[in-house]
Amino acid sequence: MKKSIGFVALGLAVLATAAPAAAQLASASHNVTITVSAVDVISVSGDLTIDLNTVALSNTASATYDLTTNGTGRKISAALSTDYSAGLTLDVAVSAPVGSGTSVGLVTLSPTAQDVVTGISNVSETGLAVDYTATATPSVPPGSESRQVTYTVTI
Repeated sequence: MKKSIGFVALGLAVLATAAPAAAQLASASHNVTITVSAVDVISVSGDLTIDLNTVALSNTASATYDLTTNGTGRKISAALSTDYSAGLTLDVAVSAPVGSGTSVGLVTLSPTAQDVVTGISNVSETGLAVDYTATATPSVPPGSESRQVTYTVTI
């Protein structure tokens, strides 16, 4: 009888220790770090051709640009790849994003970067207006010249 009680006690002891172990769940953990990098992205719509075939020797064309930045105090500058020939000028007016930034207004483009929009912060907007005006003096001979206009987002 003593042996039976001993086995029963031993069995209960084993069950008591096994029950909590079986109730425990396996788990693991790790840290997840999210890093947000500075984002300054600008894109401009397709190529344009401006025909100067009127008496005024001036004409306009429009494009659009998209802008995303998570920075503050940004500006957009514009520059020509090289100057046009004497007597040809290209002016641009670039719209500012709604509620963020200020357009500088009409700027005559040159190879030296010039601010066209200032004071931009934390914005993502598409379809913003870029309006060009090309002008020629009467001394410019017939023909065409193509230049690249580069827009840059900076602090």
